[in-house]
Amino acid sequence: MSDMLRLTSLEERTDPMGKKRDKHLEKLEKLTVIMKALMGDEFTGHIKINFSQGSIGRVEKFEEILKVTSN
Repeated sequence: MSDMLRLTSLEERTDPMGKKRDKHLEKLEKLTVIMKALMGDEFTGHIKINFSQGSIGRVEKFEEILKVTSN
């Protein structure tokens, strides 16, 4: 696998942009917290994450309106 495609932890990556990088990490942390909360609430639907130049650009949540429950 090439060095460009190898995944590393967020802490290991270096970014000369500093503050902009912190903002990207904040978005990722918020997304993680929200996804864990949705899992706890038994979310039914899907989440669409758009990336822009390697960072999270937009997150959309699509939820099922009618949820069929089995009795």
